[in-house]
Amino acid sequence: MFQINKLNLMLTKQYDISRVAQKYIEELKSSNLIIHGDRIYSLDDLLNKETKFFIDQYEVKIRAEEVIEQENFFRIDIELRDIKSSYKYILSSYISSIKDTYSSTECYYEFPINSKDIIK
Repeated sequence: MFQINKLNLMLTKQYDISRVAQKYIEELKSSNLIIHGDRIYSLDDLLNKETKFFIDQYEVKIRAEEVIEQENFFRIDIELRDIKSSYKYILSSYISSIKDTYSSTECYYEFPINSKDIIK
């Protein structure tokens, strides 16, 4: 039972810490900004340097690097460390800093389905 409880606690921590990392990646993808308290970090603030701050029981380190092969394309590395247990979680993702200028209705296109395309 002790081992099961220990495993359950570890998996719960891993899930919680991954949710926090994913939240920051999604913020950067949607707006190129991270808002932490009264501080706003832009993609330029994170570029080619490590930015560190604390949220709840986590130490957060974020770094952005421009991908040389493609203009306006960035690799984002987020490292979270649980201060109490020293458990680390690292998440990397690629984002584009170019945002669409179209509204959601302008970029939505519905493809017609022909009766011959339907599998019976």
